[in-house]
Amino acid sequence: REPVHGCSLSGAFNVISQVKDAVALMYSPQGCSYLSFNTHLNRVPNSDPQYTPNLLCTNMNETDAIFGGVKHLEETLLYTQKRFPAYPIFLITSCPAGIIGDDVDAVITRLTTEKQKILHVPSDGVLGGDFYAGMFKAYQTVAEHFIDDNVSPEADTVNLIGEQNLSTTADQNFTSISQILSDLGLKINCRFIRQTSLEEIKNFKKAKINIPIINQSTITALTDYLDTRFGTKTINPPIPIAFNQTAEFTRAVARCFDKEAAAERLIENAKVTHEQEIASLRMYFAGKKASIYNSYGCNIDWLVSTLADLGVEVFNISSTELSYTTERAVPLKPQTYTSITQLQSTKQLDQLDFMLTNGPAQIDTKIPCESFPILPLYGFNSGLNYAKQLCTKLKIPFTERWRKDEKLFHSFN
Repeated sequence: REPVHGCSLSGAFNVISQVKDAVALMYSPQGCSYLSFNTHLNRVPNSDPQYTPNLLCTNMNETDAIFGGVKHLEETLLYTQKRFPAYPIFLITSCPAGIIGDDVDAVITRLTTEKQKILHVPSDGVLGGDFYAGMFKAYQTVAEHFIDDNVSPEADTVNLIGEQNLSTTADQNFTSISQILSDLGLKINCRFIRQTSLEEIKNFKKAKINIPIINQSTITALTDYLDTRFGTKTINPPIPIAFNQTAEFTRAVARCFDKEAAAERLIENAKVTHEQEIASLRMYFAGKKASIYNSYGCNIDWLVSTLADLGVEVFNISSTELSYTTERAVPLKPQTYTSITQLQSTKQLDQLDFMLTNGPAQIDTKIPCESFPILPLYGFNSGLNYAKQLCTKLKIPFTERWRKDEKLFHSFN
């Protein structure tokens, strides 16, 4: 089971903020809206600067929390309706709103009009679960009220499910996947939900298949819900990270549209460039020994297969979260360590040329210790590009020059 973390209000806003022609209203203290909005702006610097989510807040105060905030909520909803008359309003509730038990649905019933929907996303802050629980409730609210059940699938069309809205690489990954789909002759119908219009959500069922682009339990639950509720079809190809997994992804998608020949041409073209680049890097990496410390328990198939292509001997793979780790690329059974310090005590590190970790190392070793990303870039060349960066870093002298200044100091005494 994945650890529970974060707040469901923030998770709900993470989804609603990506509906371009809607407005989010938080029934919460102003700190909740500030943190959610600030997180959105800080974590997505590469997104379209013209796109800023519509967010308002009731600014709950102590009086509201003690005596009830229904009147304050009604006033804010009326103001929101005047300011955004053409947009549906998603009312997201916070912890204090859930604790005091205000009848939010009654307020919504009184103020909803034929021209403008007001939709309750019952997140209730931490009372409603963690960040991902809030995401799921928001996805479900949007789907129930806006997906048109009468739309029929069209040929060569797909939906993308589960883009990481708070990742700084989300747009770059979308570009990579879009290029692969375009090369296969496919078009994207709906990004559910990232910078998506209500019209695109309405026509969600135009796509022949749904493609989740992250391996996460919340997204799995979401695709199960969409398939059951709306009769859609979801496939679960490998996440397209590095050459091998991207090739598997391409073949899996192509099979759904009888485009296997196009997929093989695409893979062969990418393979030529990949093998040329790998051959040049292998001159540096071949024969080296490395250890991988997977402190967050991520799937690291892409990393292991990339190192294998480079001729690196993976001496061992260590993890603190074995339940989330699968390494198909090499026949190594991961070892469990409660901390990286425990791994150091085994003396195994002294036999290595370098170590890779996706968490804070906080370790004093005699070998270079470099990081690998928790959320890698997508595409045929993502593993290759990581290898290039790693090669550059490893060529830097491990012992800093300033450590030799002691001899210079003593030479003048």
